[in-house]
Amino acid sequence: MILLQRLRVKALKHLRDIDLRFPQHGAILIEGQNESGKSTLFEAIYFALYGAPLVSEESRQSLQSLLPHSGGPAEVALNVRAGETELDIRRTLAPAASGRRPVHEAQLIVRSTNGQVETIATPAAVNTR
Repeated sequence: MILLQRLRVKALKHLRDIDLRFPQHGAILIEGQNESGKSTLFEAIYFALYGAPLVSEESRQSLQSLLPHSGGPAEVALNVRAGETELDIRRTLAPAASGRRPVHEAQLIVRSTNGQVETIATPAAVNTR
């Protein structure tokens, strides 16, 4: 079973300074007015896991669409438990010069129950793992 434990969004689209801790049991209700960020919360989780927006546009623009609307970098962190293994995923996007893709950085820390810690530090390697 895979359980979300914590989602932190420093900035993504119009979300700012979100820190959610998910309960180990039960259900979660996300409600709010239109355009209040409910779907963007799911997009933050998807971006943390897969390094892409939930709804993909043209490839160059797809990551660009995740940058904060006010400018500046996007930053998301997600903590997940998969069985007995803990995963800490962090991704950032920094704006680039006009017409270029944003600079994407990623880090995955895998903690096993036997005490082993594995660190992976490129977007492609994190996506593969």
